[in-house]
Amino acid sequence: MSLIDNIGKAIAEGFTKNLETSSVTVFLAGGSGVPGKSIRSLVREELKGRRYIRGFDVLYPEELFAELLSRRPGHDLLTLENMLAESAHAIIIIVESPGSIAELGAFVNSEVLLPKLIAVVDKKHRNDKSFIMLGPVAQLRNARREAVITHDFKRKDIPKLTGDIRHVVRLISKDTQVDYSLTNPLRAQYFLLAGIFVAEPTDLRTLTGLLAATGECDTHNVAVITTTALNILMRQRDITMEVNRYLITPKGLERLRGIIKNTKRERQILQLFDKCRVDILNATLRKSSRRILAVIAEGAPP
Repeated sequence: MSLIDNIGKAIAEGFTKNLETSSVTVFLAGGSGVPGKSIRSLVREELKGRRYIRGFDVLYPEELFAELLSRRPGHDLLTLENMLAESAHAIIIIVESPGSIAELGAFVNSEVLLPKLIAVVDKKHRNDKSFIMLGPVAQLRNARREAVITHDFKRKDIPKLTGDIRHVVRLISKDTQVDYSLTNPLRAQYFLLAGIFVAEPTDLRTLTGLLAATGECDTHNVAVITTTALNILMRQRDITMEVNRYLITPKGLERLRGIIKNTKRERQILQLFDKCRVDILNATLRKSSRRILAVIAEGAPP
């Protein structure tokens, strides 16, 4: 078994396997997301900024998957759809733009997305005989009446809207499940944050190998999961990249410390990480020594 295999299994068994996170994860779709202007961006900031018993991790789906699709244009969209459905407690669409109408139409026709779907529509359209109200909105309401939230977009009142959303998310999460294995990129981000901490500076190939070694990701999806999880960490500024190598940032280090402190195994986890770092350092030094000896041998007289 290689060093990468050993470290990947050690981090999974000693850190992420029993890791408990109290946050609720939601994907927030629709709208332009312009900070401070669109309903979607205001809802995101309110959900993330308010103190709740269970915190909210609010992610834009396009932030996670747009780069992945651009790099892998032939990738199976059904795989991404399933990943979206299995990774979050709820998927919320703020119906405030033509694009969000199209998203809602596509999402309500997905059997895997529909149970977690919540639509927020402008109150002024609730009695409209339009395609959107008679089609996708009616379909979602028939599946789960409370999943359609009507709100006055003109007045905004974001605290009230986020309160309504939290209530529905709470109801939906009782009947749905989230995949807590490392197949979930939102879960894999914790594993990779720890992997970067012990192995930095490190590259995509090494991190993919670490995740593959856990046995929780099949070989077909491990590259997708790794890329998506790293994208989350990059956008949260927990990690950075220099010359194609990933490094943990002070913000990421503080986040990792907080996660470790919230466990009941702080000392054991820190000892595990120290051992991993020492193993990597020893392997690196041995490799460097062999390289130096080879150079010396090549230059030695016959």
